[in-house]
Amino acid sequence: MSGVTYDESLGPGQAAPAAHGVGRGAHHTHAMVVHFRATRPWVLFLAALGFVGAALSMGIAVIFVGSMAIVPGTSGLTGAGGVATLVIGVSFYVVVGVVSGFFAFLLLRYSRAIGQVIAQERTEDIEQALDAQRVLFKGAGIATIAGIGLSIVGMFGVIVAVALMASAAMP
Repeated sequence: MSGVTYDESLGPGQAAPAAHGVGRGAHHTHAMVVHFRATRPWVLFLAALGFVGAALSMGIAVIFVGSMAIVPGTSGLTGAGGVATLVIGVSFYVVVGVVSGFFAFLLLRYSRAIGQVIAQERTEDIEQALDAQRVLFKGAGIATIAGIGLSIVGMFGVIVAVALMASAAMP
């Protein structure tokens, strides 16, 4: 192991020896590694939940399609409206599954980077972990903006659909 060893008497804010090959002024503290060590189980837990959620979402999409194939006459989803409902329902669960799986993968990647920090305690590994965290947060920000945008579009779509149905129902 080529990592730096620490004196357990180092407290928060006390600089540890810099790893080899580190640029001017770069260092890390024992507290940084301790915080990474405490964070990793939660990151792994959230990654596992994300993969379970992705699998459940994909399973629901398969069940949705399968139930329509098994009982076509009793589903109430006949004609163009029924097909549209089926496509929208399946698409929703597939998209949720893919997005959940993507974020679970990013969490797993972050967890692995944290594992390297814990095992080697090198400044380069901390940089890798922080970069994995940056990618995770960037993805979460983009997904949040996209979700808000889709919610607004969906709201207007519902308003238009209700207005069209109301105007069609008037004599």
